[in-house]
Amino acid sequence: MGPYFVSASELDTLLCDLNSTVINTNQSEILSYSQNNPIGELTEPENEKRNVSDLVALPQALKMLEKHQALTLDESYTISKRKLRKGSTRLIFSALQNCKTLEEALVSLAESYNILHGGEFNLVIKKGNTISYVVDDKNFHYQIEAVPLAIELALLGIHCTLSYLCGRPLKTTRVGSKRKNQPEYKHHLDIFSCELEFSRRQYELSYEISQASLDIRLQSVEDIIDVQKNYYEYFIKLVRNEDKANFLRHCKGKLLTASAKYVLVEQEYIAKCLDISVATLRRRLREYGSSFREIRDECNNAIACKFLLRGWEIKRISEQLGYSDVRSFTRAFKRWQGVSPSIYAKVSAVKKD
Repeated sequence: MGPYFVSASELDTLLCDLNSTVINTNQSEILSYSQNNPIGELTEPENEKRNVSDLVALPQALKMLEKHQALTLDESYTISKRKLRKGSTRLIFSALQNCKTLEEALVSLAESYNILHGGEFNLVIKKGNTISYVVDDKNFHYQIEAVPLAIELALLGIHCTLSYLCGRPLKTTRVGSKRKNQPEYKHHLDIFSCELEFSRRQYELSYEISQASLDIRLQSVEDIIDVQKNYYEYFIKLVRNEDKANFLRHCKGKLLTASAKYVLVEQEYIAKCLDISVATLRRRLREYGSSFREIRDECNNAIACKFLLRGWEIKRISEQLGYSDVRSFTRAFKRWQGVSPSIYAKVSAVKKD
């Protein structure tokens, strides 16, 4: 997943008015900030046809914007005539502690943002099979030209934070933006992994209505604020954990299916079933802290125990799992359970009685 990038020119629009908007801030600190974050020095992703100066890695862009907020004492990125003072975002997201479902959390965020911005700019709409968080900025009090990036990052922050609080990457059905065209690079909106619509009249973040009732995990205010502040990192961890679980589940599913063929399944067979190379299978299992032998042993152990409880003979189980002889299977079973298959069967039978 990723890496993701934002447009340097759009980011610069949010940062360019820094000197004119900071009040009572040390000028050397501003200069140091500008010199230590030269957009032109950022590296370009592979296989991209854009200039190096056109793109900024999303994590670095978020850190630059966080620094901007700290220096300007304005959490609206200074795009609003109605300043969002330091602590506004904390106030908004801390209210999530009282929410029990995703729908309640979306409504809470919309209401809180509207109170602080002084208008009905944020809405939660339930229509058909979707529930949507909508930002209608038509009458918003911008003090600079509207920058789609600012609203898109706000929606991204909401999505990633709520995903973490729900304990899973939320599935979006559609994301709408007022930007005219889809970026040609691996952009920040690709994180949503859904249909993207551009040149819309308003911004929209839509979910399947079935997710509206998802439980919000109880968190302390400090934990919620930490997640919101570092939402990108938390979300990437969630996605990677889900990818790990899905991949291991697919591998084990193929192993369990193959066990009915009276063969000791090898990694070449599983790689072919997953349409990947053996090298890729090994690498991904290693990245997930596992190995082919480990998951094969786990599956064979589960199958062997199940058949022993059914009263199958050890020889039959050995043949079912594809072992060359009973002795080989017995050695493997002892490694899994610490006892021989016959002792396991006897102990299990006594417990059952």
